[in-house]
Amino acid sequence: VCKEYRLWTGFWGFLRPRRREVLSGVELHLAAGEGVGLCGENGAGKTTLLKVLCGVLLPTGGRILVDGMPLSGDGALLRGRVAMAVAESRSFYWRLTCRRNLEFFAALQGHFGRERAREVDCAAEAFAVTPFLDERFYTLSSGQMQRVALARLLLSGAGIWMLDEPGRDLDGESKGRLHEEIVRLRRGGGAVLVASHDEDELARTCDRTVTLRQGRIVRTGAEGEPEAGGDGGRHD
Repeated sequence: VCKEYRLWTGFWGFLRPRRREVLSGVELHLAAGEGVGLCGENGAGKTTLLKVLCGVLLPTGGRILVDGMPLSGDGALLRGRVAMAVAESRSFYWRLTCRRNLEFFAALQGHFGRERAREVDCAAEAFAVTPFLDERFYTLSSGQMQRVALARLLLSGAGIWMLDEPGRDLDGESKGRLHEEIVRLRRGGGAVLVASHDEDELARTCDRTVTLRQGRIVRTGAEGEPEAGGDGGRHD
């Protein structure tokens, strides 16, 4: 896949368009039951790639396939198969409680009534959100917000997870819970793509890593292998 942004530079009345290529010729295969780590410096394109793969951003070129089917033509399939954990405060309703937030997102997945309450309680328990489930979202710490975002991910029912620095702001117990859920997902035939700077986190959750540099894949290999040189834009 490729992704470009059009930027306007210059002064008012003399603006000129300039294209900035964020992703270039990225080819990535994620198999059932696999965990893949995504490495790279800040600005390498990791978050952009995750957002493109889960449909938050549209690619400028290329396509995304799940079981050989393109995601771009079926929004329902996209929502049901791929999901991304986003802890950004603007992705939640600040003045609502965590429970109300999770109930809203559960309803988007077709859960209502007692079933919705049960699903919310299970997701909250999985990431220790229950103690502050009835607190307003804006009162939470960054670590608590991250746990609510992970609980929302469980509610999606997706079998493919896109995780962007999932261990950030989490304590040891919460990281352990996250690892357990990733293991459960993969054993059930799901897959996970994890963008992180934490080598220990990647070693625990991933089979192999892919390194991005300036929007291109420059290395791919089994987790724990020594860093190798090379340059290229297309890898499986």
